[in-house]
Formats: sequence, structure tokens, C-alpha cells
Amino acid sequence: MTFSDKTLEIVKTSIKSAIFIDEKARDVYEYENLDDTMLEEKLSVAIYKNFKENGISLAIHKFKVEDRENENLLKYLFNDRDLVLLDWKLQGEGGEEYSLELLSHVVHSNHINFCCIYTTEPNVDNIFFNILSYFSGINETKFAAIKEKYAPGFEDELLEIKKSYNFIDLNHNSNGQHIGTLVKAGLDFDELIQLCEIDSNKKEALFLLMLAFENYHKSTNANQKPTLVSVTNRSLVINNTIVCILNKENAFEDQSIEIIRNLSGKIEKSTNSFTQLLGIEMQNIFNSEGAFIDDNLIMISKEALFAHRKHIKDKNDENDIPFKVLIKQVLLEHAYLKLRTAKLSLLNDDFLESQVDVNKHLKDDEVALINTFYNSVSIKGFNVESQPNLNFGDIFKDENNDYYLCITALCDCLRPEKIKQNFYFVKGKKIDIKLANALGDSAFMSYVGRDEAISWIALEPDNHIEIEELGKTPEEIELEKLRIENKKMNNHKYLPVYVKPHCFNVKNPKIIDSIIEIRRIESIKVERVTEDNGDIAFGKIKYITTLRPNYTQRIANHAFSHPVRVGVDFVKI
Repeated sequence: MTFSDKTLEIVKTSIKSAIFIDEKARDVYEYENLDDTMLEEKLSVAIYKNFKENGISLAIHKFKVEDRENENLLKYLFNDRDLVLLDWKLQGEGGEEYSLELLSHVVHSNHINFCCIYTTEPNVDNIFFNILSYFSGINETKFAAIKEKYAPGFEDELLEIKKSYNFIDLNHNSNGQHIGTLVKAGLDFDELIQLCEIDSNKKEALFLLMLAFENYHKSTNANQKPTLVSVTNRSLVINNTIVCILNKENAFEDQSIEIIRNLSGKIEKSTNSFTQLLGIEMQNIFNSEGAFIDDNLIMISKEALFAHRKHIKDKNDENDIPFKVLIKQVLLEHAYLKLRTAKLSLLNDDFLESQVDVNKHLKDDEVALINTFYNSVSIKGFNVESQPNLNFGDIFKDENNDYYLCITALCDCLRPEKIKQNFYFVKGKKIDIKLANALGDSAFMSYVGRDEAISWIALEPDNHIEIEELGKTPEEIELEKLRIENKKMNNHKYLPVYVKPHCFNVKNPKIIDSIIEIRRIESIKVERVTEDNGDIAFGKIKYITTLRPNYTQRIANHAFSHPVRVGVDFVKI
């Protein structure tokens, strides 16, 4: 089976329920008096028939502007959907802002894998630019502030840059040259980055600056940015939803589901197609085989469960969080045990051998990304009421770019009052990705992104060594660099380095807006502890991600074993 066929098979299997939203849509029950000159009416019927023949349930909705305020209708439109077909102009020749507003509902629904923007507009780039502007990570108020600040001194330069600026690929080399032009004109990029409230990325700051002077649609909310943008494919991924742009007329090309074929074609051409499909296929298997209900669960009486809950509450000062966590863990483990023998067709040996280029040289950021996937996952509350508590494996970052990994035992994290909200952390610093990749699993470190790795060992204050190049051949200089790199690697390796545990008092263990407040207990003088009324300063740290338990446990074991080490002396010759 070719990769193209495999892609189509997985995408098709993953779509069980879809909805088509268009202001000119024709309800499937209104076949009589069909207007053949109205593309949207013909499309409604054609899509419905094609989907039905292929086992996909399709709902068709004729959009009205007031639908945006109807919460129950929005639930009907997006709950339990796998694919959303969304018209680009939802009000005659306009209404793009309504499409973008509905798209924000789609991408915030974690279960929706696919969204197709349908259009007859020839300029697809214009649609793409509007999506990038609407999902830029900042809101229209911030854009207005950027324009107000930089219009007086730089508007002429920005108008000139606009002629050659690459809006689709903000990391294009030519955009880097524009940064130099603006720096020469006196623009302070550090100040712009601070105003945009983004990480130190000058190309992203320039992108937001250019958007501020464009008339593309902007959101009243700071919507999540795309995690993946395919320049050639005109598709992107926002919060795990694959968004692509298709032409309405393509639905009539033949009897197969041309919509899904086009969608699978977009995924197939993506550089990240294999991993996207791997996640989609696993979701398919979970949906079909990962049942939480079995005979043992059905046989348990609710009285037995409630009695167990009461027992746990009595032992934990009326706190039933441990009970809730236990039940969820048991249900997940039951599902996992049922899924562990499931076969992913993408991992079939014959298929893998036919696809993999074993001679390809991996880039450092590619290695960092797969290691990030292996060692961590970002966990966020599904709603305001379910904000997560500080837990074993959570990683945070402070304003000084110091990292904090919680190594407090899970049982204590569930009962923070038992430990008076005093949690154990290890502190870390960012290290170079190339060094991290060279060290691999020989060091105590964690990956949290394509260019971000953390070392948790207690490093020397400064291990930088300058190379004296005067009078040395290029070969000698290279050997000196290798020697220094080797020394750095030896400093990071796990034996006999020290991973130091620190105890911090946490003001509130619930992570709210990705923030908790902590203060280091060792820094509080003994005489002040008894008189403290909460006035000893707390510092804020921001949630980054959560390490998987085995990765965290390895670091915790080393940190807690250091205080019980025993030193001995032998004569060495």
C-alpha cells in the first residue's frame, strides 16, 4: 500500500461525524425545487449523498448571524464532530469575520481533527493571511497599540518592506534582511518583543508589526497561534486541528469523497504527515477499542464506591481529590491494558521499511522535538473549574529563566495540607540543544521544545573557556573546541554530579492561568517562620509542561539519594 493510500484510509476511518456550515446551504430534507444555479444548494445535496454512501454522518446547517450567540446551537454544531466544512463568506460577499469566529470554536474543541474552509475565492493567500492574523497570539487591542507606537517613526519603512515581505513564511531569509533595515532606522526590537509579549523572536515580532499595519481580520481575543504552518500546502495546525482551504467545485469531480481525498492529500504533503497520521490512527483505535466499561465495573454497586469515597474523605480531612484521582487512574489503566496489544498499521514492518530514509541526516531541532514528545506532555484544565493542581513532574519557569521541576511524591501532591504546602523541586538551566543531543540519556536533563532543553544538575557558576586562536592552525583550534565540548559533556553526565532538591512553600497548589507562587523555605530565617503571616515574598513561576513519570522518577531518585551518600577513602596509585 502506498503512503497516499494509507493516508486516505486513516483519514477516512477517523471521520464519523461531519457538519457543513454555509449561509446558502440546503437542508437534506428540502430536495424539491432545488436551484441548479445555486452552487451551495447543489453542494449540500452532493456532499450529503457522498458521505452517506461512505458511512459518514453529515449534518447541514444554514448559517444565520444570530447563531453566534446561541450556545445550545453551537454545542450542536461542534460537539462530537470530526470534520467541519466551513464556508469562508458567511454573509453574501462578506462575513469572513463570522467564519473566523466559528473557526475559533472549532480549534478550541480538542476532539475536532479536521476543518476545511470552503471557498470560490481565487485568492487563497488572502484567506490564509486572515487566518494567520486572527490566530496570531495577540488581540486587536494589542495590534492597535503596536500601530500607534510605531506609525509615527517607521510607517514609510514598513510600507517599503511590505513590497517584498513574506507573510506566509515569517522565517524566510528575506525577512531577516528587513529586520536589519529597521534596526538601522532606529527600531528597538527588544522593546517591540516586550510590547508583543512574546519570546525573543525578532522574526515573529516583525511579523506582528507588519500585521498591525494590514487590514486583515483580528480577534478580540488572543487566540492560540498555529503550531505548524505548511507554506506550500496552504494548511496549518491550530491546537491539534488540521485546517486547510479547499475549492467548493472540487466536490463534484467524481463519485468518491473528493473532500476527504483533498484533505488527505494536504496531510500527505505535509512534512509532519507521518506523525500526524500516527496520532489520528491511535485515536481511531482508542475510539473503537478503548472502552472504559467492562464486566468488573458494571458489577460494582454505587454504595461500594460511595463507601470508599467516605473512607478516603475521613482519612484526608474531607478531601476527596485522592478518590477522584484513583478512579480516573484505574479507568485509564483499564483502557491502556486493552489497547496495549492494538496494532497500528503505520508501524507495520513492511510499511515502515518502504517509507523510511535511513540515510537522512537529522537536524538538531528534529531530534529535540522527538525527545520532547517522548519525555513530556502539556496538561491544561479543560475549563475554569478543572484547573490542575501542582503535581509530580510539572515543570515551571521564572522571570530569570530558571526552571523548576516538582519531584514531590504524588501522594503528597494530592494532599498538600499534609505537607503544609511545602513541595520539593529541583532547579535547572537551559542548555544548548546540540550539547543536549550529544549527551542523550547520559545526563539529567529534559526536553521542552525544538530549541529548549534543561539540565537539572548543580553546575559550576561559570564553565566558559575562551580559545586562544593566535598562532594555531585550524586543526589545532578544532581540536581545542572538541576538548572543551568534551569537558562540558563530562560536567553534565550523571555520575558523580549532584541534582539538588530544594523545598519551596507554595501559596496555592492550584495552577491558575499557568501560574503558581512559591518561596524558598531555606531562605526564610528560623525566627521569622513562626511569626510569618504570609508577608514573606512569593515569586511567580509559569507552567511549561509535565514530564512523564519515569523521566521524573529518575531525576527524583538521584536528587533524594544524594543526602544519604557515603564517602570512603582508598589509596590510589
